[in-house]
Amino acid sequence: MRALIACTLLCVVFPMAVAAPVPKNNKKTVEEQLLGSWKLTESAVGLSDYVFTVTYQKGGEMTFAYESTDEDTPTMTRTGTYKTAEASEKYPLGSIDWTINEDDSSRGEISKILKLTETELKFEDPEGLRETFVRVKEMKKK
Repeated sequence: MRALIACTLLCVVFPMAVAAPVPKNNKKTVEEQLLGSWKLTESAVGLSDYVFTVTYQKGGEMTFAYESTDEDTPTMTRTGTYKTAEASEKYPLGSIDWTINEDDSSRGEISKILKLTETELKFEDPEGLRETFVRVKEMKKK
């Protein structure tokens, strides 16, 4: 009887004790992947004399920055909000619903994400305009 109990413990309990741990879900949400600054590198309407950067912050805050290639022209910034949506039938890679404040008004849209990696963001607006951004590397503080 003792041998049977020992065998049962050895065959049932021991394998459960040494089983591999359950893997963690390390997949980031759309918002977590977006956080940080992105520089516009390609647009269907072309690039202007400005370097355009959008920064997504935690909590749904965002900033548009237009930096002129002319050193005498100051950088223009606008603030706004955004919400992300995870993948769906309509938006297979998710979407960004954003609103930006401009002087006395605001504008916004829902942009369909076409590609989102650690270094590249591509999306399409409701009119079919496609834009490509690359992640701006943060400078390390000394």
